[in-house]
Amino acid sequence: MLAYFLEKIKIVKPSTLWSVYSMLRTMISINKNLDLSKYTILIAFLKRQSEGYRAKKSKSFSKENIEKFLTTANDEDYLMQKVVLITEVTGACRRSYGPPSEWPPLYIVVA
Repeated sequence: MLAYFLEKIKIVKPSTLWSVYSMLRTMISINKNLDLSKYTILIAFLKRQSEGYRAKKSKSFSKENIEKFLTTANDEDYLMQKVVLITEVTGACRRSYGPPSEWPPLYIVVA
């Protein structure tokens, strides 16, 4: 296992290593009835790799940025992006709706 993670660290970030470890731990526990949390050397390795790591803060748009985009961007070029943005912001695109055939109707007001 340690050899696998030594190779993985070359291509992924420490936070991803922890996610992979968690998935592997669960699958191996279910399928092989083996507890990876007892592999202390592996856990120490993961902790050592995580030291000093700072996750990047995702950039997000402010309300003003969204309003400016919706009012100033050319509809001929950006209509689809505007529709997707409005759908996401208003919460009309939720997984709980199921397939598109089950989604509630979307009313578009044309001024």
